[in-house]
Amino acid sequence: MPSEWLPVIWGPDYHFEKAEDAAKITELLMKHWNAVGNALLCLLDGTTDFMPVLFETNEGYSPAND
Repeated sequence: MPSEWLPVIWGPDYHFEKAEDAAKITELLMKHWNAVGNALLCLLDGTTDFMPVLFETNEGYSPAND
């Protein structure tokens, strides 16, 4: 739930200078939250396959893909 992880992101003493800033960043975070959730639901119901993106260097090495 966002009510559990948003305080971790902000920290205990964080505050926005303007309410509009708080509303905008919260809106963007929630859009991302929903996009990830929808992608996971598609995986669970079998309507899509998971295709990881693997990056390769010019030498053929894939860093951090182990």
